[in-house]
Amino acid sequence: MCKKRYASWCKISFQTMLLVIIGLSITTVTFACSCVQLTPQESFDQSAAVFSGKLISQEQVNTAEIKPIGISQRDRNVFQVERVWKGAKQTQFVVYDNGAEESCGMDFTTGETYLVYAHENEKYLYTSYCNLTKPLARASDDMVILGQGSEPTTPVNFSKGNGWGNAIIGIGAATVLASAGLLFYIIRRNRRH
Repeated sequence: MCKKRYASWCKISFQTMLLVIIGLSITTVTFACSCVQLTPQESFDQSAAVFSGKLISQEQVNTAEIKPIGISQRDRNVFQVERVWKGAKQTQFVVYDNGAEESCGMDFTTGETYLVYAHENEKYLYTSYCNLTKPLARASDDMVILGQGSEPTTPVNFSKGNGWGNAIIGIGAATVLASAGLLFYIIRRNRRH
């Protein structure tokens, strides 16, 4: 292997290679997300809406639909609101997040209740880890600062989307029925002649 003359160099080289191999095999997950640490009061002051609510639906949407900010996919999250501290006192909110945790997105779980701090951009509400959004069970410090809040008073329903899906289906069905009726009329008229 190594001659006596090069024994110390060989030993150092072997130890260095061993350290490199061990170092490369021990990896940790890193995220591109970094945030300025805010207090609950600072996050409240910077937010357009602050509420607690249960996540009732979640879907991934393309950012082309909601003004891209350098992220190709976002999650559209619909919350059934329990308490409101800031913003409209409505029964549901739609809040977008950055999709992946690597880009400060939230890993929301449908059915879980959250304290949501959301900022507004181009009429849409957004949240991220940086906004201090978290499961309500871990928000006791925030609740001391926020206080009671109020119940939502304006009923809204965002869980079915924006209504265009049903309208398009209705228009499509009406078009098919009208076309079938016209075809039936033409065939029947041609048989008489």
